[in-house]
Amino acid sequence: MAGPRHALGPILEGMGKSFGKLIEGATKGAGELLEGTGKGLGEAMEGIGNGIADTVGKFVSDKAPQIAGHVAHFAQERPATIGSIGASIVLVVFPSIVTLPFLVAGGILGSVGAGTIAAGVQAGIGDVAAGSAFAILQSAGAGGTGLMVVNGIVQGVAVGGAVIIAAVEGLIKLGAGR
Repeated sequence: MAGPRHALGPILEGMGKSFGKLIEGATKGAGELLEGTGKGLGEAMEGIGNGIADTVGKFVSDKAPQIAGHVAHFAQERPATIGSIGASIVLVVFPSIVTLPFLVAGGILGSVGAGTIAAGVQAGIGDVAAGSAFAILQSAGAGGTGLMVVNGIVQGVAVGGAVIIAAVEGLIKLGAGR
């Protein structure tokens, strides 16, 4: 029985070498394919990017003066709208411009201070109910979640005010055109 086992050894070894070469060739071919695909995709993406850049550049160079003229005309025709939009943008980005002085003036910043407006209000209402307007303002003054609510109110009023001013100014312009 020792003979057939020895006969299978070289056959299996030859098969292993053949499969090894086959796998090596397949992985080399797959690597070359992927490398070529990657280069092709890179070149295609570069072409797309260049095409977009050229199109945007042409649009800006052709249309920028015209757009600037329209914006300047609109600004001259509707100064209140432009001002309210500018103020709205500032207050949306920096609502603390309004909330901080309000909290300081009310005596709520940090905690309710003795002899402040907030102390007088709290003395008048007694126990502060959770979720009440006063509780939210106290939370805002302490830098808690109430500050997000108060800032959100300021931001909403700023945007709403800009929309109302723009609408009123537009209606006035529309009425004047008749």
